Amino acid sequence: MSKQYLTTHTLDAAHPTDIFSLAVTPTQIISASGSSSLQIHSTTTLDFPHVQTLPKAHKLGCHHVATSANGKKAASVGFEGQVKVWAVDEKNETWGLEAELVGANFLA
Repeated sequence: MSKQYLTTHTLDAAHPTDIFSLAVTPTQIISASGSSSLQIHSTTTLDFPHVQTLPKAHKLGCHHVATSANGKKAASVGFEGQVKVWAVDEKNETWGLEAELVGANFLA
């Protein structure tokens, strides 16, 4: 049995490689791919404009990204094994690195 999907919008050139994960906040979509950067698009207008790139978030690419229930924190997991926690600056709605978890830090 085949599945049919309804596409409401596409973003050309969102990433140079396949997108592996999407995470949403009340006003943004964060996308993760095999490239080293995370991309952030606004959902406040119908054209979903690109608002920020988090360059070199994961040097080997990112396979998962998730956001907190209130949309103020995000966590991304890279193919190199790192987990990074991101926080949004509510004043200007930009994201920045808050913490990195590597190796033994997972147990802390």
